[in-house]
Amino acid sequence: MIRQEADFLLVSVLFGAGLTAVYEILRIARRAVRHASAAVAVEDFLYWIFAAFACFCLLFALNDGNMRWFAVAGALSGMWLYHISLSRVVVALFGTVLG
Repeated sequence: MIRQEADFLLVSVLFGAGLTAVYEILRIARRAVRHASAAVAVEDFLYWIFAAFACFCLLFALNDGNMRWFAVAGALSGMWLYHISLSRVVVALFGTVLG
């Protein structure tokens, strides 16, 4: 039982990092091609719809649809870890290549 919880926490951390990586695609696209404020708002709205659906699918598939706060904490930790470790490098690298 503890092993399953630990695996679920690890998947949650990786999921959070993955969601942040997907958002990086939007940031890179915005650097490469200028976007109007309305386009940015629509992109962000669609991203959060996608993120909410992906979270629902994760919780439904791995935890029978039950909300677990440690899964939310794991996802937030994954987002934070990606942000402090890879975000600046990835955006700068791809922004330079595409620019």
